[in-house]
Amino acid sequence: IHTLAVNFHMASKLGLTAQEERDLRVVFRVFDTTDCGMLDAEDLRRSLKVLGFRPSRRVLGEMSQAVDVQGTAKGTVSFEGFMEIVVRLQGTSYDSHGEIVQAFNYMDCDGDQMLSIEDLKRVCSQTGLKLSEADLQAMLEEADRDGDGLISQQEFVQVMCRTNLFSQPALS
Repeated sequence: IHTLAVNFHMASKLGLTAQEERDLRVVFRVFDTTDCGMLDAEDLRRSLKVLGFRPSRRVLGEMSQAVDVQGTAKGTVSFEGFMEIVVRLQGTSYDSHGEIVQAFNYMDCDGDQMLSIEDLKRVCSQTGLKLSEADLQAMLEEADRDGDGLISQQEFVQVMCRTNLFSQPALS
């Protein structure tokens, strides 16, 4: 309960809604491959890339040091630090459409400008996210507006714009 209260306080302090905090927690957990509650530098870089950010290694190192909290191993970032980094990056270079397109391109494993069930499976496998085929199919069907069994970049942008993570202006 203490951890939940701390996270809620931290999210509120950063100007994040409860839904945004939950969305970021999902991303954090996907890249916390050791399930230790921490991201190392490479996992942090990959998670931010999925969110559409591309900070240089130098900037990422500086931000990681700035959010370093007592009790974390050097070179790792806790969930609270991760939230703070995302908010800082949004405040400096927030381009939700660009972020969504970058996420689409990351997920488009075969480069055909369409997301298939196979692309979704590969991304889940690469990131350690455990979703059933039924869950993946439901996600695909929710975004697939033209009924072709694939998600175009336009369909992906439309569905992502309906989420809280991308529907709000930059946080400062």
